[in-house]
Amino acid sequence: MREHLEKFLASSPRKIVNTFDLEQYVIQELKDGYCEEAFSEEIHRLVHEDYLLPVTSRQKYGPHGLYNGYRKAKPVPNQNDRWGPLLNDLHPLISTAYYLENPNQMTADMKYILSIDRFLKNGGDIEQLTIQQRSFSLFKDEGFLGRRKGQALLQRLRLSYADLHCHQPVLPFVYSVNISENESPTRHILIAGGQDSFHTIRKLLIEGKDHFLQKRVDLLIFGDGDKIASSLNFFEEITPLRSKQNQFYYFGDVSYETFHFIRKLQKMYPSYDILPFQPLFHEMVKLDPSTAVIDRKWVRDKEREKDVREILTTFPPAIASALERIVLTGKYIPQAALTRRIYEKVFQRLEEEAGEKRN
Repeated sequence: MREHLEKFLASSPRKIVNTFDLEQYVIQELKDGYCEEAFSEEIHRLVHEDYLLPVTSRQKYGPHGLYNGYRKAKPVPNQNDRWGPLLNDLHPLISTAYYLENPNQMTADMKYILSIDRFLKNGGDIEQLTIQQRSFSLFKDEGFLGRRKGQALLQRLRLSYADLHCHQPVLPFVYSVNISENESPTRHILIAGGQDSFHTIRKLLIEGKDHFLQKRVDLLIFGDGDKIASSLNFFEEITPLRSKQNQFYYFGDVSYETFHFIRKLQKMYPSYDILPFQPLFHEMVKLDPSTAVIDRKWVRDKEREKDVREILTTFPPAIASALERIVLTGKYIPQAALTRRIYEKVFQRLEEEAGEKRN
């Protein structure tokens, strides 16, 4: 944006430029990339830097506090001339190629570049920090490096988190360990998608009602909605689960979104064995049909529906059909429909089945 404004101002022989003419030139140059707000910000910046003076006797122009005309107070310097010496003096790890082609971005990025340059020239802090810690130490803004703006800056500079001696920590999740002294080669992990189901199942585990599918629940994870998608591999930080075969089960609402989400987890973590926790889903479809309510978030989508149908094929045909009649017609059954008594009944039945198989 700034580059095109500078070209227009340099080529115009008039001391007073018409804001409409200036905007039309920029629109023609940028086409679909034009942004009215960005145009206004650059004009205000040129005024602030004393390159333009508003002709206040003219009417206001547009919704962003501009005037219809501006007087050229002094020539706008070429940004390459302004920043050229500095670019040549930056630390070797910092790439300047982008700024040689886009010199106007240098003005916006300069304060960040100088902080990174000082850090690298000082040898870099050998202590490994999280990206939030490094971001705060460099810019006094703990979220910058993790946001899109910070990531775009690093891309322009061709730097990585490793170059800044920082890393993105694995997001933790809330969990409850239920591992016995029996060194089974396989751990069974249940992800509860809601707070109600997590706390109810956790109480049952504490009471010793901890068997399902003829196996023992070793770890219960609170799914906390979609957040578990970015933090599921945190389970590898839990020492007793390392070097074990892990079987994951997921339980949530009977909904279009839940079954799509299970498939999403399978795609994100292909090395994990993730299945729907069938016993509780079975129990949900046994409830009174009036329990299913309208799913206001439901929007039919071909790709998502493909995911949903793939998950439903893991259920017995009768249960899959019952689930399909609910989730593919814009309805859902929330986990809150299951009471503690129902959970107890399901877990007791599964434990009895496990006992019969052992005998």
